Amino acid sequence: MIRIQKLPPPIALSQYKRQCKGEMSRGSTHVLDDFPEKDSLRQQLAEEQGFICAYCMSRISLDFHTTVIEHVKPQTQYPEEQLDYDNLLLCCNGDAHGIGTQHHCDSSKRNLEIKHNPATHPCIATTIRYRHNGQVFSEEAQWDFELNTVLNLNTSRLCNNRKAVWNGIIIWLSQSHGQRTRNEIDAKLRATCSRDQEKRLPEYCGVIVYVLKRHPSYRSRYYRSDVRHSVSS
Repeated sequence: MIRIQKLPPPIALSQYKRQCKGEMSRGSTHVLDDFPEKDSLRQQLAEEQGFICAYCMSRISLDFHTTVIEHVKPQTQYPEEQLDYDNLLLCCNGDAHGIGTQHHCDSSKRNLEIKHNPATHPCIATTIRYRHNGQVFSEEAQWDFELNTVLNLNTSRLCNNRKAVWNGIIIWLSQSHGQRTRNEIDAKLRATCSRDQEKRLPEYCGVIVYVLKRHPSYRSRYYRSDVRHSVSS
């Protein structure tokens, strides 16, 4: 999971939100279903997320059969916030048509709440850790429970995919004679966080960033910079 830099709300959504204010205040929970510009909303959400799922970071498209416009705060509990743009993310369908134990993201979360919103938490990536076997976890007990149980992000398929990405970046790190330099790692980080010509981020890019930022060449120079700054100040 990575921080999502939200764009300004679509004008059509803001107008529609004003029109539906009374309906939402009365507890209606399905106003987004009738939004006439839903396709353009899906397009903007996909582009600002780099065409990766807001929760699991797998590749998503604009196909409404395979993606879901997700409410971080459930519509049933927060009807007046269901059109708040910061509350809207685009997610994969979470293997909704597969085995129940493998459902994840929106298909697993349904109407449950989660502690952190990747669109509003300024340092969401720092709350998440990865293991070499592809598992995702957190040192925050509640968030760890939600990652594993509410979002179910440790299904076998997701773990295998993240493990493959982990192994791929480890291979890249080992291809250089000796250690990769900080400049090489910085360049790899920039490439990982950049979008291609189709505005896409790499799948599971959060795993790549996590591994790179824990490489000795990156951490040692970062530490020395902090020490010099603290001494000079």
